[in-house]
Amino acid sequence: MSQLSIALLGHFQVSVDDQPVSFPTDKAGALLAYLAVEKERAHRRDALAGLLWPDQPQDNARQSLRQALSHLRQAIAGSDKENGQPFLLVTRQTIQFNAASEHCLDVAAFQSLVEACRNHQHRRLGGCLPCLRRLREMADLYRSHFLDQFFLSDSAVFEEWAVLQREWLRREVVEALIVLTNYHERRGEHEAARRYAQRQVTFEPWREEAHRQLMRIFAAGGQRSAALAQYETCRQTLAAELNVEPVAETQALYAAIREERPVEAAARTTLPRAATPFVGRARELDEIAEMLANEGCRLVTIFGPGGIGKTRLALQVGEDQVGVFRDGVAFASLLNVTSPAHIFPAIADGLQISSGDAQSLDQRLFNYLKEKELLLVLDNFEHLVDGGPLLADLLHQAPDLVLLVASREKLNLREEWVYEVEGLTRSSANAIEIEACDAADLFEQCACRVDRTFALSEQNRAAMARICQLVEGMPLAIELAAAWVTVHTCQQIARELAREIEGSLEILTSRMRDAPPRHRNIRATFEHSWQLLDREERGLLSRLSIFRGGFGSEAAAKVAGATPEGLLALLDKALIRRGGPNRYDIHEMLRQYAIEKLRQDPQTYEMVRLASARHFAAFLETQGRCLQDGEAVEGAWKQALMEIGRDLENSRQALFVAVSQGDVEMVEQCLEGLHHFHVARCRFREGYDILAQAIDVWPVDAERGTTFARLIARRAIFDLRLGRYQQAQAALEDSLATFQRLGNVEEEVSCLVYLADVLRKQGQYAPAEQIAQRCLALSRRIDDAWGEVRSLYWLGLINARRGEIERAKAFYEEGLSLSRPGHHIRVTLSLLSGLGDVICHQGDYAEARAVFEKCVTLSRDLEGGFTLAVALNNLGTVLHLLEKYEEARPYYEESLKICREIGDLNGQAVALSNLGEIAFTLKAYQDARSFYRAALSIGRKTRDRRAIIISLNNLGEIACALGDYPRAQSCYAEALRTAADIQALPMLLNILFNLARFFTEQGEAERTSLLLDVVQAHPASERAIQQKAQELRSKMNFAPLGDVARSLDDVIAETLAEIESIRPAGRSG
Repeated sequence: MSQLSIALLGHFQVSVDDQPVSFPTDKAGALLAYLAVEKERAHRRDALAGLLWPDQPQDNARQSLRQALSHLRQAIAGSDKENGQPFLLVTRQTIQFNAASEHCLDVAAFQSLVEACRNHQHRRLGGCLPCLRRLREMADLYRSHFLDQFFLSDSAVFEEWAVLQREWLRREVVEALIVLTNYHERRGEHEAARRYAQRQVTFEPWREEAHRQLMRIFAAGGQRSAALAQYETCRQTLAAELNVEPVAETQALYAAIREERPVEAAARTTLPRAATPFVGRARELDEIAEMLANEGCRLVTIFGPGGIGKTRLALQVGEDQVGVFRDGVAFASLLNVTSPAHIFPAIADGLQISSGDAQSLDQRLFNYLKEKELLLVLDNFEHLVDGGPLLADLLHQAPDLVLLVASREKLNLREEWVYEVEGLTRSSANAIEIEACDAADLFEQCACRVDRTFALSEQNRAAMARICQLVEGMPLAIELAAAWVTVHTCQQIARELAREIEGSLEILTSRMRDAPPRHRNIRATFEHSWQLLDREERGLLSRLSIFRGGFGSEAAAKVAGATPEGLLALLDKALIRRGGPNRYDIHEMLRQYAIEKLRQDPQTYEMVRLASARHFAAFLETQGRCLQDGEAVEGAWKQALMEIGRDLENSRQALFVAVSQGDVEMVEQCLEGLHHFHVARCRFREGYDILAQAIDVWPVDAERGTTFARLIARRAIFDLRLGRYQQAQAALEDSLATFQRLGNVEEEVSCLVYLADVLRKQGQYAPAEQIAQRCLALSRRIDDAWGEVRSLYWLGLINARRGEIERAKAFYEEGLSLSRPGHHIRVTLSLLSGLGDVICHQGDYAEARAVFEKCVTLSRDLEGGFTLAVALNNLGTVLHLLEKYEEARPYYEESLKICREIGDLNGQAVALSNLGEIAFTLKAYQDARSFYRAALSIGRKTRDRRAIIISLNNLGEIACALGDYPRAQSCYAEALRTAADIQALPMLLNILFNLARFFTEQGEAERTSLLLDVVQAHPASERAIQQKAQELRSKMNFAPLGDVARSLDDVIAETLAEIESIRPAGRSG
């Protein structure tokens, strides 16, 4: 993709992909300049010829245009190759610069900034920080006048156009420079102000105002001689250019400088100087600046909980606004003001207005402010909100006054614009993320202040990210935590913090003597907020602290007795936060503080805890029914997942409370919803941990009947998903025995369904089929549609693995005929996937592709996870068989990514093997071997014999390709023995085909011929393998396929014996 850069503000410069471009004639360059600036329309060739060659006959001018156009197109050859966008749109009649091409034009950028300033809503241009930034960009773009030193002496028409452009652009940049000079002069930034004023004088030497600005700037910077010399320059220039003397204002300024009287023009500010550098908050600063620039905004409240950084943000906003407001920025702290009656005296102190009796002071304050354009920053207003109307009076009396208030509580005034502050941005331990993370920057800065050797490193990166996450980016908490790096590592601080967030929070204590008392530890900050609440608000906040991870308004009402008015009061005090429609949450450290308060009343605490558990147990029972595969309707299924996900922490807590209480009924209410959620979301490790914890805390004296057995069985399903097959099998068999003893046939069906899967995963196909048949019979006996359909799926899959393809297809089709549309969602997907696998085995790749594409679409609609990983892998496989290797690869890679995210080891092994097969096909043997070895490692770890067989077979192929026949011999022998042991016929026949190729290399033609006969004749062989066998038969000139006299078992035994007896040629290592 080529990019064309055109610079017209100053010397004419053109480049393509940063390489300078030159033109054989000025006319070619002029043509580009004109077309680029006037790119909004197409230009007739006659008009362009008249513009550039006005004195030539029309035919000659058109010929000259054709030549110039040819030179131009050669010079800027290139286009957006990806999108096919040329730089010029040329027809027989017209030429136009293509605005859609990849290009940058400084004039266009300048014009867009001008338009942005004109269209922006603000009080005035010089009082708008966002527009001041735009003006600075304009000044930077304007290197010099438009097409400086570029002239076409023989084209007056072009020169007239250039002069008009030049004059408009010069006028705009001078206006920008005036505003910028004033701004920097008011800020006392003399060098920047001098630079902008000097450019005014350069562009317009007769501009007397610019000369006065330079005189003031030099004088304010202590350069009196330079200031006096600037006056003389001004006088001489005005005499030469306009034949006039300087005006009275300029002469008065000259006299003041000569007599060494003060001429400082900097805006006044009473902002306190910050003790430490400001960190981050770029977005917040920009958004608040936009609010303050709006002419309708007179009062901005920076609102948030204690410790969130309101004061520091307000001071930085104030510092940024110095120079924006003509009369400066003032600051008043209301921390020690005890009554609304004392607000005005505190403001007067901040403005340094002399005191008097209260009435006269109010009037003096009004009189002082009514003529001022001023930003007044008020800090710590939360305990004075009853005095809010006084601020409204102040705004009424002073029309150009703007207030910026930092408060833990909203003022609830009509004039108020609220800006809610949250924690600093934080990240994972990813190196790129953490280095662009405000919270980590603050931690590092604070840590360096107490330990100059501290630095971000690979060793502390993850722990630092964890600390910032634990405190939710709260600046005060980050500062307090960072102070401990002198005695603890980041890892130790993170561990201690994780422990203490559930306890005393003592680690978040400062040893700095100059820290404000309520900022010396996080508890003091929360205590200050607590003291501002009335009795009802304290009670409500403490009861709401029972919720973890947020809560809905319905739960708040039922569990904590919250009213809309009560929630609104806590919102207005920044003690709870909105988390979405009808959702709220509490900062975790504040929640811990509040729950400590709740625990001080054990009776209320226990009552609220049980109320919460009962509420969410009922909630899980309702949502769990929507997630049961036999009952789930697709829309309700998705909604249930979303609902449980929002209240997952509260739901888990409900289970633990139910177990600790020995409340079997409540455990039953919780179990299915939590189990189905974690399975559907593929959060297998979390699901296992929750159920394992529930089992561990099951009361010793509680009954261990159906409910306990269900906990064991559901935990076993997570073992199965995590590849822990032996643990899963033992637990399922244990639960099955309990259900049989208790006569619970429904749970017996559920256990048998998953037991069949566990046995299949371990390659025990015969016992797996027996279990699945038993499950099918039981399901039909009790009319369990889900159990019946699931049993049919396992029977199909087991038979497919054993090479009984027609039987497998029949089971799949029967299962699909029984599945209820829109209900058995996940098992229907599994059946479709199995059917696609059978169709693929039979060689109908186009049909298989359509089935797998449907599976991918349905899985994505169900929000991915395990089913999507399987579908992606299957679609990749059929594309591979269609020899569309580059199309297949992304599907395998996405499948691998998902399997790694959800902890599916079996799926990882399959995806790795398939990626290896693509690499092998493309002769990237080293890459292929790495993939295969990784898959084999997983297979051995999980004891998944199918994965082991596939990996060994693939490694045998790699070894043969690399001429390492001893290693190939070893791999094929183990793969063949294992496949024969579990009777995995399609895989076994695949291995026999590879061994046929192996024996060909060893000169064993008779053995090769026999193996090809077996592979081609056996009905369990995949169509692709049969075709490859026929190709090898033809290549070796073997006789056509005839009857195979020997049994498959005999052939396998003979082949294993022959493998072990021969000494293959080739290296080993």
